[in-house]
Amino acid sequence: MIDKDHIRETRAKHLAYLVLTRDPEFVVQQPPSGDPAFLVSVRAEKHATPLFAVEVRAFSQHLSPQLVAKSVKNVRERARKATIHTPTIPVCLFLFFADDEGYYLWADDPAEHGVYPPRKLTDDAMHTIVTEAMARPTHAAAPSYAAQSADRLAG
Repeated sequence: MIDKDHIRETRAKHLAYLVLTRDPEFVVQQPPSGDPAFLVSVRAEKHATPLFAVEVRAFSQHLSPQLVAKSVKNVRERARKATIHTPTIPVCLFLFFADDEGYYLWADDPAEHGVYPPRKLTDDAMHTIVTEAMARPTHAAAPSYAAQSADRLAG
């Protein structure tokens, strides 16, 4: 019997990997445990520490505030329990739907009026994600990629 949920999750992870690896500046690692799905660092940075972690969720339904809230809650609970997640590594949640449309949000962002507003996952969004990760307090000492990213987008 075909496990459609497993196929959907596997496909979403492949889509996430494709988005993450389009830019050769991003170094993407998959921990053997699969938790988190990916660790992302930037080739231009001198430190080898992952900049952020990516968790991936797949849905057969369209985006709804309830699905997003449930995913954020699950990722936050897993992050608290997992030893690989520390407060120094922000977790970005990638959400994919049956039509291959992807969205993202930070797992530790607060809800706005009880809703977690995801943003569309595009090639340009990856630079925004990296810039936002660099701006987090743990990475604020190494802002060089943020400046490079802004220069590349402007040019």
